[in-house]
Amino acid sequence: MANTTTLLQMRDRVRQRADMENTLFVSDAEITTYLNDGLSELNDLFITEYEEYVVQERPNQQLLGGTSEYDIVTDFGITDFMKILGIDLKVGSRAIALKRFMFSERNFWTMPNAPWDVTVTPYRYSVRGNKIYFFPTTGIAGTISIWYIPQYEPMALDTDQINNFLPYLNNGWEEYAVITAAIKCLQKEESDTQPLLTEKGIQLKRINDVAKTRDVGNPDRIAYVNTAQSEWWW
Repeated sequence: MANTTTLLQMRDRVRQRADMENTLFVSDAEITTYLNDGLSELNDLFITEYEEYVVQERPNQQLLGGTSEYDIVTDFGITDFMKILGIDLKVGSRAIALKRFMFSERNFWTMPNAPWDVTVTPYRYSVRGNKIYFFPTTGIAGTISIWYIPQYEPMALDTDQINNFLPYLNNGWEEYAVITAAIKCLQKEESDTQPLLTEKGIQLKRINDVAKTRDVGNPDRIAYVNTAQSEWWW
């Protein structure tokens, strides 16, 4: 079941946790900021430890021959891009994983005795700022899928629901953000935060214990990275 907890519900829980139900010493706007801080912190945890929860695909993006530079927002329509995980190029009915461009390869395509057939080019990509560059600079004509990690988009409206912002967040995991916000409220009041800091640690352990085994039937294994699953060995 999706986590339909709203921003308003979480804000009320923060006031209960901080014992600030009958005071506006900390405003609703401040608590909203604190909650978003907590949710962003939680999202960072999943990005660094459990990226398969947050990865998204942007399929069927067209590349034009002769064009090597593309804007992530205007060309691919990705407005929440944070970092890339990989790019697949469709070749017939197959998808081939492109390799990331390394600076040492900048003259790779001008080698006089290139180790590939002239009809097959070892394409590369590079993410710089808000653009993706493809190599060689003559560009690629074809269809790609972009696998990426999105940024966290802050909740703003009272009716905003967790599942529309962090869809992977199980029911109850939002309590981590509630406790984080309550701690910040107490810090502003210069009150004791130790009990909530202890409980935050308990919540973090709870989330880690559950999140680390999402696919219990197929545990992590060593990946064959020599070819990066690409048919182009070079």
